[in-house]
Amino acid sequence: MRSVFEIARSHITLPVSRDMNALRRVLRDWHHYTEKLELQKKTTHPAALCVTVHPSRNSTASPPQGVSLHPSLRVAAGGAYTRRVSLQLWTAVLPWEVQRGLSMSELRLPSTLMDASDSKQEAKKETENCRYAREMQEEEDDPFGVVTAPSKSKNGAMRTPPCGTNSVAVTAPFPGMLFVMDVDSAAQGVSFWSGAIAQPIDVAFISPIEPAVTNSRSFQELRQRQLAAVEDGGGGGGVDEKRAVHNIARFFPDGELDSPTVTFALQSYSHLDPFPRCDKTGGTRRRQHLAQPAGADRRDAAFAAGGDDHNNRPRYVLETTRYLIRDSVERALQECRQQRATTAGALGGKNKSVHEGNEEGMEVTITLELSDSLKEELREKARLYTNYVMPLEEHIAYHIRHQNSSVVGDGNNDDVPRREMGAEGKTGDDHALVSKFAAASPSLCSPATPVGVTRGPIHPSRPNTTGRHSVMLLRSPKLAEEHEDVPSHLVPSVKGRHEAPVLQQLERQHGQLISAKALARYPITSHMPVIPPIDYELFDLCLRLGLCRQDTIYYFYGRIMRAWQKELHRLRKSCDGQNDTEIPDADVRRMFLLVRDPSLQIPEELSTCVEAVARRRNIAEKA
Repeated sequence: MRSVFEIARSHITLPVSRDMNALRRVLRDWHHYTEKLELQKKTTHPAALCVTVHPSRNSTASPPQGVSLHPSLRVAAGGAYTRRVSLQLWTAVLPWEVQRGLSMSELRLPSTLMDASDSKQEAKKETENCRYAREMQEEEDDPFGVVTAPSKSKNGAMRTPPCGTNSVAVTAPFPGMLFVMDVDSAAQGVSFWSGAIAQPIDVAFISPIEPAVTNSRSFQELRQRQLAAVEDGGGGGGVDEKRAVHNIARFFPDGELDSPTVTFALQSYSHLDPFPRCDKTGGTRRRQHLAQPAGADRRDAAFAAGGDDHNNRPRYVLETTRYLIRDSVERALQECRQQRATTAGALGGKNKSVHEGNEEGMEVTITLELSDSLKEELREKARLYTNYVMPLEEHIAYHIRHQNSSVVGDGNNDDVPRREMGAEGKTGDDHALVSKFAAASPSLCSPATPVGVTRGPIHPSRPNTTGRHSVMLLRSPKLAEEHEDVPSHLVPSVKGRHEAPVLQQLERQHGQLISAKALARYPITSHMPVIPPIDYELFDLCLRLGLCRQDTIYYFYGRIMRAWQKELHRLRKSCDGQNDTEIPDADVRRMFLLVRDPSLQIPEELSTCVEAVARRRNIAEKA
């Protein structure tokens, strides 16, 4: 199984910028990796969900107004108890990973990891049993049959955990997926829906939080100097370090992934239920199919008013098994009570009054600890997004715009370069003819030639033209002026009150709208400009992989809706439903599978139209 980095490395030599087949191959590889490859075959990394129970700090001095401190950032007092819940996480940073998520996948760990965790648990139990047996052997024999008192340390104190000691409980790893959003995406709002998940899950929204001291002026100035030194190429890394910081700043601003002061604190959590069949028509309110951070509506209103800092929005989303967070908190509280009761009993009840009646004053803080391997993969995927995904989206957008613009001839994109090359050849022949004519007719040259100046061949004037650019553009220069907001005065449109009978007749014959203004801008050629056919495979892959959504919808959606409505109208008029079809069966089957994919949100009008066409052409049963 190839990783995402190996797949991206294999695409380096492909000419995706000029070859559409190479671009399709790249998209097919990512589609196979995303949907055809099992989730358990992909790499996981360890992490930990830390549930800390500590006394309430309401009695301490409150922070200044306008400064909100997370409990995990305050100085921990005595009596804190931490329960660590081991996790094995998949990461979702790239667009197709975020788009797919846990849809159509079973949230369970691979069998190899489960066997490894079981062996670790057995080894831990054996170690504890051996230690207990060794301690029993070291104890002195009691000839009178009296139970031996607990052993004491050198200073005479009993070996019992004191009240302020942090105890750690380790559990078997649980599966999960960690989503990381960039700052721009998080500013637009983070929202997750059920999609095609196969089991209920918990959705935790996590934010990187720093202590209040980092908001001070001196700390910010120090950070700015460090970042400026890195950007200027200073330090040990030089240009490579500057490039590395720039590549991951989209996802991890201010170096939050490597900062020792950052705590990844859980802000809120929700849950998602899978869609049953009855929910497609009318769902039940008891089930939840949309998860958002707490207070998302208030943040959106504040951001619209300009008073919200979008950098503080949750950008890390953890999806894990249902009730894991709730059960972990309950277990941590229960173990904390047991520890406090054991401590109070070991101290002889002297401090019993200190621990009684304080259950309401306990606070729970949940943080996420990332392992070094997990952080390294997040960094590498952030660099891959900047260096690979963003250029790939630019190439896709170029091909989408090129396929949805009119082309002179039969729609073949190779016509334009071929004509340009032919025109270049003619230009060279013309130059040769001009040189021969000038050599054969010396009387036409200027008689007053300065001394020392050699006569050369006479060429026609071609200002600002070299090579390919010497050929006259196929389109009128008025188009370029229009795109540059320069007013152009062309032939006015005849649509409206003064309709031309010739244009009306052409519209009825060809079934398309014809504008005199548009016709005036077309070059004088032997063929009518046409738009290339719709590339349904490119549309399908872009929607499934989450690439170039705006360009895909803007350029493709209107054309697809008109084509399928026209196809449906034609099928309704025909008798057998097979005559005079313009959309191939392969494209109908592809679109039918696309609108039936439960992990995608397809508009209802497109889904209804595609299903109607597929049903009339008897393709729904075959697919």
